[in-house]
Amino acid sequence: MLFRSGGPFGVDVQQTDASGQPGCTLLNVAFLGQAQFGLRVAATSGNGVGRLIVENCRFENCPIAITHDESPAGRTSIVELHQVDVVGAATGIDATLGAGGSTRYTFDRVAVAASALGIRIARGANANRQTFLEGSFVRVRAPVCADLQCHASGLTWALLNLWDLRATPGGSA
Repeated sequence: MLFRSGGPFGVDVQQTDASGQPGCTLLNVAFLGQAQFGLRVAATSGNGVGRLIVENCRFENCPIAITHDESPAGRTSIVELHQVDVVGAATGIDATLGAGGSTRYTFDRVAVAASALGIRIARGANANRQTFLEGSFVRVRAPVCADLQCHASGLTWALLNLWDLRATPGGSA
């Protein structure tokens, strides 16, 4: 396993268009004690293709483990998290969607222990992107476990199997 320890951040990716490319793929990486975030992927162009695959990775004591910004319009993206562990974060996984296009999120054997927010998929005022959520064996411990924001005119499809969400007292699962 490759370790990335300390410093302001682990990996910072600016992703334009991953058509025909692997995009950002991380396998067997541990992020330990970054001051800002473990992994940040930011889309930089509209109407592009995004791809993020994180497998067998651990994020420990990073304020934000994974942040994924897909706010440019018209993007079509795939985000897959397989066997990802987050411990000691304020925010586990934080994603932002834009208008048009579609994004698929796969959460497979993901465990998040966060002091504020477990998993959030946020949308701005005009963010009507079609969103497909699938997940199996997801465990979240946080004041706000899962905040999955939908849109009145943008299709949101969810298939969530065996999610174990436990909010702290006064929080929301």
